[in-house]
Amino acid sequence: MAMQDSALADPLLDPNVTPSSHEESSQGTPDEAVVSAESPCRNPASPSAEGGDDPQVDPSTGRDPWKNHNVRLSLVMCACFGVADSIWGSVVLSGFLYALGGAMGQASRDNTLVGTAEAVEGLTQLLTAVPIGMVADKFGKAKVVRAGGVLMFATIGITVWALMIVKEDAEESTEAAKQSYYILVAALGLWGIVNGISYGPSQALFSDSIPKGRRSELLTYLYSCYLLSSTIGPIVGIVLLLTVSKNQDDWSLKEIFPVFLVGVCLEIPAAGLMFFFDDKHAIPENEDDEAVPRTPLTATVGFPSDTVADVREEAEVEVPRNLSKKIVPYVLFLSSLIVSLGSGASVKYFPLFFKELGLGSAAVQGIFLVVPISISGLSFVSQSISKHLGRVETTVLFNMAGVSLLFFMTWLSNRVEQGDSKRIGIIVVVYLIRTGIMNCTYPLLESILMDSVKSNERAMWKGLESISSFGWTGSALIGGVLSDKHSYQFTFAITAIMQLVGGLLLLFIRPFVDPETESSDTSEACESQSASLVYTDEVTDQDNANGSLPEPLLSSL
Repeated sequence: MAMQDSALADPLLDPNVTPSSHEESSQGTPDEAVVSAESPCRNPASPSAEGGDDPQVDPSTGRDPWKNHNVRLSLVMCACFGVADSIWGSVVLSGFLYALGGAMGQASRDNTLVGTAEAVEGLTQLLTAVPIGMVADKFGKAKVVRAGGVLMFATIGITVWALMIVKEDAEESTEAAKQSYYILVAALGLWGIVNGISYGPSQALFSDSIPKGRRSELLTYLYSCYLLSSTIGPIVGIVLLLTVSKNQDDWSLKEIFPVFLVGVCLEIPAAGLMFFFDDKHAIPENEDDEAVPRTPLTATVGFPSDTVADVREEAEVEVPRNLSKKIVPYVLFLSSLIVSLGSGASVKYFPLFFKELGLGSAAVQGIFLVVPISISGLSFVSQSISKHLGRVETTVLFNMAGVSLLFFMTWLSNRVEQGDSKRIGIIVVVYLIRTGIMNCTYPLLESILMDSVKSNERAMWKGLESISSFGWTGSALIGGVLSDKHSYQFTFAITAIMQLVGGLLLLFIRPFVDPETESSDTSEACESQSASLVYTDEVTDQDNANGSLPEPLLSSL
């Protein structure tokens, strides 16, 4: 999602815009109606701006989001998570559990140990994410995030404890290996809770701290911070494969211990950053999920006051549209669940699929090193396109392109012969482009969700995403059965169909998703935001007498 230069300017605030300047612009001819309304743009420089006299609200709230405390903190924290998680949370963790299984007396690789550990982590996140989100919405997101920091430090300590048992004598003692495994499983359960906090209330507060119209932009950067930093993990995996063993199943506990320990310890900076989030840096919003209107705007309109009733009637026609917006988060959730179920059936088997084509473990890790780079780059492309095409339209377009490429990749792999390096290379390129296209619109969907729910419900809706994540894990079992009974290509086709269905569902919310607006000054931002609002407040008798109408009503004419 390529960012435009104007995106770095503050589109919402201009401290030079004052009530008096608007009063000067309200002068007109006698036959013109004077229109006065409160601006959807907040002016923190004004004494009437919320937070000016309230010590609980940062008076700088609502300015350039790049200068917002919570936004900057989230970007750094996400990068820290990406580095640490990628080192120990994927290849290294699986290799460690396989080695631990060997020390426990397993004759060969035991997938049950790995599956159980992953299931515990996913299940705890599933069971706790929504309640944690509800608590955060009620009592404050920053408080829950700080509590998550405490829990994260404790979880890091427990994980290191499990590793230190390994360092001492796990390879020589079956009982020690079992003890290490059980402690590690308990730690992974706690990591599930930590993940629910870091990706729930934390990211909800991130969205709270960004003005509407800028969320997809900042979410794209947040997404890319995690993706690009997570390339460290595959690099570590490649180094281990080239220097230790060509097969991660053959790694010993002694060989993998230092890498695992370093990865876990790198979680410490992220845990520390969680203590510095603060709700006072969030942008206050009214019940319509718009920035709190503070500065009055005035404008002149060249039509007589007897048209007030007609405009009021047009505004009433728009009310059902506002009510229909309530379906947006539910459709987004259903779409995400269907896509996740389809993706989960295949995603864990792509490495095995590439090995079946004849690629080595290091080459496969190289592919997954490029994947986050592909997703990140295409995220900026899709975000840029969405400014002109619309977020829903862009997402559906990319979804259909990704599905088409998956079908194409499936067709190509059905006709590949052993040693056909040219066709295998084409398959790899198609996979990288397809994976980037299918995943790059996440910031767009996330911004739609954050725009469509109230601030005091965002953490709960973020928690519901855990259901989709767990569905991803559960469908992997079905994908394994289908792959064994038929082929990987058959499973990929099922995945493509489900992803297409989930993507097309988004068309139902297209009429209810307002376009994001970018402006370089306050007046332009206010005008563009007003155009997308449906003003439902009742026009007073005094308004009728003066021939005045709220600004948002006029913009819809």
